[in-house]
Amino acid sequence: MRKLKQQFNIRAQWVRWLVLLLSLLVTTTFAWKLQQSQDKALQAELTFLLRSQGALLQQKINHALATPSILRAIVATDTVSEPLFNALARELLENFDGSESVQLAPKGIIQYAFPPGVDDSVIGHDLFNTHGKRDYQPGMMQSIKTGQVVLDGPRELYQGGRAIIARQPLYQGDEFWGFSIVILRFPEFLGLDALTTKEGRELSFDIWRKQDQNYRSLLNYQNIEDFGAAERLPLTVADQQWELGIRQQPPLWAPALALKLFLALLVSLVFAELCRALYLLRAHKHSLLELVNEQTVQIRQREQSLERAQQAASIGSWQYFPDTDHKEFSPQGLRTLQLHQPLTHAQLMQQIAPAHRADYQKFMEYHGLDTICVEYELQLHQGSIWLREYAQWSESDACLVGTVQDITAELELQRKIWRQANVDQLTGLKNKNYLLNLSEEKLNLMKADVSNVLVAVFDIDHLKRINDSLGIRYGDQLLLQVAHRLKEKVGLLGTVFRLAGDEFLVGFELSEQSQPEALIKLLQQITVQPFVLFDSSRFITASIGWALWPRDGQSIAEILVACTLAAHKAKQQGRNMSLEYAPEMTEAARLRDNLEAELRAALLQDQMHMLYQPIVNAATGKLESLEALIRWHHPKLGLVSPDKFIPIAEESGLILGLGQWIFETVARDCHLLRQTLGPGVRCSINVSRVQLVDSNFSHYVSRNLLSRFPKDQQLTFEITESALIRDSERAADSINALCSQQLAFAIDDFGVGYSSLSSLREFKVSNLKIDKSFISHCTHNASDRTLLNAMIEMAHSLGMTTTAEGIETEEQRALLQELGCDLLQGYLFSRPVTIEEIAAQGWFYPVKQLKVATL
Repeated sequence: MRKLKQQFNIRAQWVRWLVLLLSLLVTTTFAWKLQQSQDKALQAELTFLLRSQGALLQQKINHALATPSILRAIVATDTVSEPLFNALARELLENFDGSESVQLAPKGIIQYAFPPGVDDSVIGHDLFNTHGKRDYQPGMMQSIKTGQVVLDGPRELYQGGRAIIARQPLYQGDEFWGFSIVILRFPEFLGLDALTTKEGRELSFDIWRKQDQNYRSLLNYQNIEDFGAAERLPLTVADQQWELGIRQQPPLWAPALALKLFLALLVSLVFAELCRALYLLRAHKHSLLELVNEQTVQIRQREQSLERAQQAASIGSWQYFPDTDHKEFSPQGLRTLQLHQPLTHAQLMQQIAPAHRADYQKFMEYHGLDTICVEYELQLHQGSIWLREYAQWSESDACLVGTVQDITAELELQRKIWRQANVDQLTGLKNKNYLLNLSEEKLNLMKADVSNVLVAVFDIDHLKRINDSLGIRYGDQLLLQVAHRLKEKVGLLGTVFRLAGDEFLVGFELSEQSQPEALIKLLQQITVQPFVLFDSSRFITASIGWALWPRDGQSIAEILVACTLAAHKAKQQGRNMSLEYAPEMTEAARLRDNLEAELRAALLQDQMHMLYQPIVNAATGKLESLEALIRWHHPKLGLVSPDKFIPIAEESGLILGLGQWIFETVARDCHLLRQTLGPGVRCSINVSRVQLVDSNFSHYVSRNLLSRFPKDQQLTFEITESALIRDSERAADSINALCSQQLAFAIDDFGVGYSSLSSLREFKVSNLKIDKSFISHCTHNASDRTLLNAMIEMAHSLGMTTTAEGIETEEQRALLQELGCDLLQGYLFSRPVTIEEIAAQGWFYPVKQLKVATL
């Protein structure tokens, strides 16, 4: 829009300049033509005025010159007297304009003058006296000879002023008598003082007398050349040639033309500006029309889009007039209601589900300005649909206006979304999200109805083994059958929920006669019979943790935590059992979480350090190997046992970072030991099950770890027997991949993990470390001695060496040496000490020299 406006402004400027040029051309031409026309009219007027004024002037002069001739009569009759002269002179002056005085000069001497008192100074003046000498002037002599009037002047008068003097020679008979004189005031007698045109313009005029072939100005001393030929008129006055000239004074044609041109410019500017404004107005009108058309098209498109959108969304509109109880629907509204013809409000009410009629009637009686909403079910012949209506009262139309929308699909989608969020897709049971979203109102109602609810978490043991060995399909089949058996056992007594992958939750409403233990046994019976999983059959066990609501937790979240803690405790104690929640479990979990957080900080704050316990040859006492043992010195708790923080590290994943720190620290200490004792001492490092089954562990050890140790450093990775049994396949893969001349494996705590001889043969293990629980009573317990003998002989038969842990007395050492145990380890030889103390001790550890560890 802004760009279009700029274009219009540019075009308007061009229009203004073009119109200005054309207008100037037309108006200046018109002004010039008008000026020419006015000049011609003025010239014609001047010509007429010149001729009329010339004729009038000629007439005046002729009348004035006739005055002296009239006096000729009294001279000829010789009746000249002063009274007669005065009377005749008075009459002449009254009848002939322009004559000021009349005089008679017998013999050239003025003796009579009228009017009396005006020209008394001229009485006695001798006309022929020039410079004190009486003489006849040539002009007067010529006049006397010819008898014609002689004009003299204009000249200064004795009485003041200027005048033309007309002298007429008079005769008595043939004898010269004298002169009759008429004084004509000049230029007053001409009557040209106020010559103007019809428009009131002043005129410049002048009279010239021809003298010696030149024209001399008699009035204003203007040059005759300044007047054009059309502005002059020749006159014959007595014996002289005069010319009368009349023109504009001053000439006004130039200012007049300039004024006309200025007005033409002004008119052109105004006209150009008007044309520019008109163009902008038309352009603005055109742009507005285009904008209106464009907006109209857009509105129509939006209306069409809105109509299509309403059709797609099943939205219609309606108006309800309470006075007539008539409800009008738009075509889309009728389609939404699936009606072929309009219905009255009463007819529509009959098709609304009875449960919603009261709300709908209240909705239709609304007269407020706010928008309200109602949802109801409409019962049709082909089925029911759900509708949502919005309405607002219109004061101007005195009706209720609103919209109607089919929300059947929306509600179905909401139900589907709710089901996906709150129902387990595999088993069809309500899930954990449903439980956590139970409103407080529902919980309060449950508290009012029942006194206690038994809540139990049913956790399937080793579900992951089935998924890994048989496949997820078998695991899902097992979950379906477990859910089915739980629902059958629980029946109407309670409700079953699916919490997570291998966890179910069962709730029982307890009566006064109900016993929680009996209900728990009911759950345990589920695993008595085998589960048929397609083509195989499996027995399973379950760990059950249970608690009472609201005794052990007010909210759903709290009771879930309580049951889960009890189930996890049951798993830790050997699985296939049930435990009731105790508050100590929460405290233990809290302490464990705190310990995990502090363990993370310990790795960053250098609170860990390594100690080493010697492993000696049973026969010679020579140092054969060192077992690296990690210790945690907590700034507040003091020494934290590895039995407490290693399981936490395994569960939280910290064991990977902790194990890397152990490897690097042991590698550094081995370099120190090599510098003091030289080569030959093997180093044993405990490896967690989590590390062993990690996919990157083999690569890390072979590519990075071994290169950090001294060259040809012998290493042993100690793995607990339970870790081998739990993840036998992946453990076997890692062990087989890492076994080499430099790296060997040992089974730690052998005898407590119930491994079979066949499982031992699957692993490339070179040493069995007999658990100290078999050593502590071996000297006075025949059964223990028998087990020790069997373990040692079995290991030797499989090509393995044996190490006895926990040797604390000479009797134990002697017995194990007698049974043929290869290596001994225990406090009898040394407690765990630093690498510096190992280097100071040397190679041999005599029995009598008991070394106490420095912590």
